[in-house]
Amino acid sequence: MRIRYKIYKGSVRANVLSVLGAMLKAVGAVFIIGILASFFINTSSNNLKASDAIIFGVISLICFGVGTFLSKKADKFGLIDFDKKIREDINFAIKMGNENPESRELYIELNPKYKEQIHLGLIDTINIDEVKIKKDRAKKRYAIFLILLFAIAIPIMALCSNGENIAGEDEKYQEYVKLNNNILWRFDASITPYVEQFGNGDEISIPNDEISGITPVIDTFFTDLDRFKESAMKKPKTDVDENAIALIDETRKMYDMINEVYTYYNEKVYKTDNLSRAQDIHNAYINEIEIWQYRYMSFSEKLDPMAIKIMSKNLDVYKKNGQNFEYYTLKLIIDGEDIINYMLNNKIDDTNILSSDITEYKTLLDTLNETYEQYKIYSKDKTGSIHLEALRNNSNCFIQSANRIIKVIEQHDLSAGIVHKPGLVYAESEPSPVEDLNYYLDNMISEYNSSIN
Repeated sequence: MRIRYKIYKGSVRANVLSVLGAMLKAVGAVFIIGILASFFINTSSNNLKASDAIIFGVISLICFGVGTFLSKKADKFGLIDFDKKIREDINFAIKMGNENPESRELYIELNPKYKEQIHLGLIDTINIDEVKIKKDRAKKRYAIFLILLFAIAIPIMALCSNGENIAGEDEKYQEYVKLNNNILWRFDASITPYVEQFGNGDEISIPNDEISGITPVIDTFFTDLDRFKESAMKKPKTDVDENAIALIDETRKMYDMINEVYTYYNEKVYKTDNLSRAQDIHNAYINEIEIWQYRYMSFSEKLDPMAIKIMSKNLDVYKKNGQNFEYYTLKLIIDGEDIINYMLNNKIDDTNILSSDITEYKTLLDTLNETYEQYKIYSKDKTGSIHLEALRNNSNCFIQSANRIIKVIEQHDLSAGIVHKPGLVYAESEPSPVEDLNYYLDNMISEYNSSIN
C-alpha cells in the first residue's frame, strides 16, 4: 500500500488533517511490516505469538481506518478552501493556473479578474505539454526513490533485528552462567559434605563422629530459579533453552531435597528417630543427585558452544590491546573446545576411543599445548582470586587429560596416564578419558566466567 499525504494549496486545515491521516496510516503500515517480518526475515528474535499478531493487526486496522477518515475529510475541506481561494485571490489563481494549465479555464471562470488579465495580455501562458512532461519526470523520480528506499530499508531492518537477537543472546547467556555457577557452588556446599560423611553407594555409611550436616538452600536461590526460567523462555530461542528449563525444574526438586536432608541432620531430627529414616532419605537423595547430575551435564553440553561463541568476540580485542593473559586464557578454552568438537564430530567416546584414528587430534593437541605454554607464562603472576586458581588447576587437569588420550590409545588401556580423578559433578566407576575432557572444560568455562563477572 502506498502511504502518502496530499498538500492542499490554499487550505491549512486540510493539510493538517492530511498529515495526521498519513501518519496514522504509516503507523498501521509499520505494524503490518512487523508482522510480515516475523515470517519472512529469518532471525530467532522474530517470533510473534498468535495473540501478539492479532493485537498488532487490530491496531493497524484502527490506524488505517482513522487515517482514511481524516484523509477524506482533508479532501473535502481542501476542495472547499481551494475553490474559495481561487475566487478571492487573483495571485493564487494565477499561480495555480501556471502549475495546472489544464485547469486554467476553470480558474478563469471562477475569478473574473483572472480572465480580465488574460485578455489584457498581462499573464504569459504556459505550454500544457511541457507541464505534463515535467510532471511525468517528477513521478518517475518519485517511483525510483521509493524503490531505492525499499531496497535500503529491508537490509537495515534485518540488521537491526539481528542486532537485537545478539543482544538478547548475550543477556540470556549471562543468566545461564549464573545458573551454572549456582549449581557448582551448591555441589560444594550441599552435595560434597553429605557424600563425604554418608557415601554415595546404595547403603548409607553412618559416620562414627558427630554428624555435621550440610548447607541449606535459602529463598534467594529459589527466586533465582524463577528468574532463570523466565529468561530461558524469552526470545530469542537458543539451543540451550530446552535443557536449561529441564535443569531448572530438576534443580527446584533438588533444592527441596537438600532442605529435607538439612532439616533431618542439621536440626537433629535424626536423634529423635534413631536414624530410622536415614536410609530412605539417603536413597532419595542419591537418586535425585544422579538425575540432577544428568540434567546438568546435558545443559552444560549445550552451554559450552554458546559460551565459546560469545566469549570468542573478545579474542581479537585482547590480542589487539596486548592483553596477553586474557588472550591466552580465552584461547586455551577455545582450543579446548576444538578438542571436544573433534571428538563429537568424529563420534569418538569412551566406548570406541581405543580403536579410533586420532591423526587430526594430534594436530589439535599440538596447538593446545602451545597455547597452554603461553598461558602458563602469563598466568604465573596472577594471584588473589580463587576462581583464577581454580581455572589454573582445571586447565592443568584438562591438558594432562588431553595428552593422556595418546597414551590410552598407544597402550590400549583406558586407565593409562590417569593423574586425577574427576569430582562429584562427574563421577564414574570406570576410567573415562573422553568424558574427563568434558568435565574439566566445563569447569574451566565456569571458573573463567566467574573470574570476569
